[in-house]
Amino acid sequence: MSIDLAQEFDTRPVIKTMEEALEIQAKAKPREKRKDGRQVVCIVGCAAFSRMLAEEMEPSTHIWSLNDAWKFLRCRVDAYFDIHSEDSWPARETYYAGLRVPVYMQKKDSRVPYSIEYPLNLVTDKHRRFATSSTAYMVALAIHQGFDEIRLLGSDMDKWSEYSEQRPGLMYWLGVAEGAGIEVWLPPGCPLFAEPLYGYENPNYIPRQLLDQVHFEACKVYDDAKAEARKAAGYLEGIKVANGNGQMLQDAEEAAHGLLMNLNTAGGAVQAIEQTINRSGAGKPMVPHIQRVLTEDELGEDPRHRQ
Repeated sequence: MSIDLAQEFDTRPVIKTMEEALEIQAKAKPREKRKDGRQVVCIVGCAAFSRMLAEEMEPSTHIWSLNDAWKFLRCRVDAYFDIHSEDSWPARETYYAGLRVPVYMQKKDSRVPYSIEYPLNLVTDKHRRFATSSTAYMVALAIHQGFDEIRLLGSDMDKWSEYSEQRPGLMYWLGVAEGAGIEVWLPPGCPLFAEPLYGYENPNYIPRQLLDQVHFEACKVYDDAKAEARKAAGYLEGIKVANGNGQMLQDAEEAAHGLLMNLNTAGGAVQAIEQTINRSGAGKPMVPHIQRVLTEDELGEDPRHRQ
C-alpha cells in the first residue's frame, strides 16, 4: 500500500464535544464491501503523527479506534476499544453510549448499549498472554478475527516517549501477525522497528520521524511561550497607559522580561532542531517555524538589574 504523506502532523483543532463527534459518526457513509474479498483493518491511535491518514483509507477498510481518539476522528469508525478499568472509562461514557458499533471493554456494560466483553481468553489461547497497551489488544483481536492486512496509524510508542513501556506488547503482536501471514503496514517514518540493525548500522542513528516529532513539540512550546509573552507585554502596556508605577509596574516589567527570555530560549531550541534536521540530509528540508530570535538588545534592559 502506498499513501502520500501530504501532512506529517495533525494540527487541526480537536473536536470539542462528544456530541459533535457522534454527529460526525452519524453522517459517515457505511463501509463498502471490498471487491477482492480481502479484509483490511486500520487501527487508529491518538498520536498526532499519521492519525489523519485514516481519512484517506479506502471506503472498504475497517476503522478501529480507542479511548480519546474521538477528539480527532473525522471519518467513520467500525469498532471502538476501551480496555481500561471501570473507574477510567466513564469520562467517555457519553460517546460510547451514542456509538452504534461494537465497543470492546473489559466487561459488557448496560450504560453502553453496543458494548462487548473483550474475548481475552479466546485471543490469547494460542499465544502468549502478553499485552502492554490497548493497541496490542486490538492487533491481537484483528489476528483472531482473520483479517488479511493490519494497518497502524497514530500509534508511534517511540522509545523516548512516555509510551515506551507499551512498545513491547504491540511489537510482539505485530510479529505474531506477520508470522501468521498477515500483511502489516506501518506509515512512513513510524519509529516501530526503526532501530539500527545490530552490528550492521550506526547505533547513534536517530530516525527522521523522531526528529520531526521533537520539532513539533518544540514548536508548540515556542508558540505557547509567544502567547504568554504577548499577554504579559499587553498587561505591562496597560499599566503604563494608566500611569501605573511603584511595585505593580516593577512586577509587570520583570514578568514581561522573564517571559521574553523564555520565548528566546524556546526559539533557540526550535532553530537548533531545524539545523540538525537540515544538516542530516534526511528527507525534505525543514521550513523555519520562526524567522529569528530576539536579541538581548531588543529585549531591553532587565528591570531586575537596575540600581
